[in-house]
Amino acid sequence: MYGFKLVALIALFFLAAIVLLINLTSMRGQGIEPSDEDGENPVRPSRLDFLRTIPVFYGACAVILACGLAFILSR
Repeated sequence: MYGFKLVALIALFFLAAIVLLINLTSMRGQGIEPSDEDGENPVRPSRLDFLRTIPVFYGACAVILACGLAFILSR
């Protein structure tokens, strides 16, 4: 059963890391869009915008910390 717990920890760690990368590398709303310099066309929302919120960011940080703590305590 130890193998399943380790796989679950690794999966949660990597999923949280992906969410953090999406949050940290988002460039929405920064700068001028070259194809829309006059501002006529509004920016369409992305399907990943729900991942770019503050609660999701802090939740992913908490998951990474919890995975690290669980890994250390399980050894």
